[in-house]
Amino acid sequence: MAPRLPLIALAVSLSIAFSGCAQVPPQATADGSPEVSPSPSETLEIQAQDADILMDRNGLVTATGFATDEARGVWTERMLALNSALSEVRLGDLAQDWDGDIAVKLPADAAAFLAKTGKAADSFAAATACEAGKSQVYISPEIPDDDPDGIAAVLLHESVHVMTNSPCGEPGPQWISEGIAESVTASVYSFVAGENEELVRAYLADNDVPKTLPDLDAPAGVAGQLGVALSQYAVNAAIEELGRDKALKMLGGLAKQEAVAAAAKPESQKQLKDLTSWYLRLVKGLK
Repeated sequence: MAPRLPLIALAVSLSIAFSGCAQVPPQATADGSPEVSPSPSETLEIQAQDADILMDRNGLVTATGFATDEARGVWTERMLALNSALSEVRLGDLAQDWDGDIAVKLPADAAAFLAKTGKAADSFAAATACEAGKSQVYISPEIPDDDPDGIAAVLLHESVHVMTNSPCGEPGPQWISEGIAESVTASVYSFVAGENEELVRAYLADNDVPKTLPDLDAPAGVAGQLGVALSQYAVNAAIEELGRDKALKMLGGLAKQEAVAAAAKPESQKQLKDLTSWYLRLVKGLK
């Protein structure tokens, strides 16, 4: 079983902008989920040197820099499985500026991963960072390679950040960008939804129902995968109440408004109040 790694987006204090990050969930059977490539050997070196993968809007995969043909083949298959999963993703106007490319980079070591993302390779399975105005996915060199379902979910979560270009956009509340990415991932991979539900139920068994929307930004806020799971529920609450298209439009607007400190507008205040009510009602149902 692959270890659970934190999944949370943090501000990168480098020349790189805010990035989204992802965990590798434990092995699980994903009934109804897109087919993923067979698990490679546990001893397969997925990256002995810097490697780059680019998948264009037509699903054409170009992979370079891999130490072996086997490793290149494994990651090519993973990207093709990602292309299949992306066919189920609908983000509306949030992805209107996406050019259709997904760029994935595999840094050779922990130092290179840290330099590009500002994160420790042994704590994060992946991160999406902004470079030259474009979001790119970085895979930790320490990502467990024996959990193809988990890696597929990580790639999809990070790809949502690419599609919305959230690492390069206005730095709105992290719960919105992380919640959207995780909501999409959980809708495609049922085991992610199940794990997050278990995590929230376990939290509620020992704690009161939250009184506010998730806060992934404050030092005292919820952190790690619990924060991302709660963010998913906040996004899901809006979708259940408004429908996907209207909910995503509202969330995208709130992210921009809060980023420019315009949340004091009466309309924004009402939206946040309504969203908080929907979220608390949904989470209370798990208590």
